[in-house]
Amino acid sequence: SRLHWRLLVGTILVLMATAPLIGLTPRRLTPTWLRPPAIQENRVLADRPSWPKGLAGVHAFRKGADAYVADHFPLRPYLIGVLNRLRMLVGVSGSSRVIVGRNGWLFYDDDSHLGGARGFPLLLGPEVRSWLVTLAGRTEYARAHGATYLIVTPPSKETIYPQYGPAWYRGPGPQRATVLLPKLARETGAGEVLYLYPEVERATKAGQNTFSRHDTHWTSYGAYAGYVGLMNRLHAQGLTDGPRPLSDFQKAD
Repeated sequence: SRLHWRLLVGTILVLMATAPLIGLTPRRLTPTWLRPPAIQENRVLADRPSWPKGLAGVHAFRKGADAYVADHFPLRPYLIGVLNRLRMLVGVSGSSRVIVGRNGWLFYDDDSHLGGARGFPLLLGPEVRSWLVTLAGRTEYARAHGATYLIVTPPSKETIYPQYGPAWYRGPGPQRATVLLPKLARETGAGEVLYLYPEVERATKAGQNTFSRHDTHWTSYGAYAGYVGLMNRLHAQGLTDGPRPLSDFQKAD
């Protein structure tokens, strides 16, 4: 409609008029809420196109100019920041691989919607049997060659910080594979499986930030807690000394 185009043109004119005012204001005088947000994009922004040398190059120049203007529009960082902020507030992610949780926490989605932590889908008898047979075979092979076979499984972020998961997430399931398989391996004698959840959970309850809000991997404190669990298990098997204390390590910025 005519009103639609008038609003669209008017909005663009306002944005174009506002952009120079923000750009000419010294950063030290610019309010924090007016400063462009830092945006990290996993691509290279379009370069300024060169002028066409003839009619044949007009079409390519037009496409290049469109891409350049779209990537370098003066208020583009602000618009992206506002859009992403609105998405976060309503719990909508801009990526199919990211789930927005509470208080701005982000979680990785492998298309199962935190299924590994929820224990969904449940492991079936044939799957469990096949896994145990494979584990037993590898354990026997390693033992025959004078080695120890140990499977180490780290906890996922959503099992350590379930309170920051999305509203529909009810917390880690008690029958998730990372809990069930170590128990079955121990009861059947098929092999050794170490789940590092208790150590990382203990460090978290002690006040250490074992995971960050926006990353899928554990922090240095989470890694140290996992290291303690691994070294304690190896020490119990007589393979090495126990873990070194946290004071022996230097914190890196």
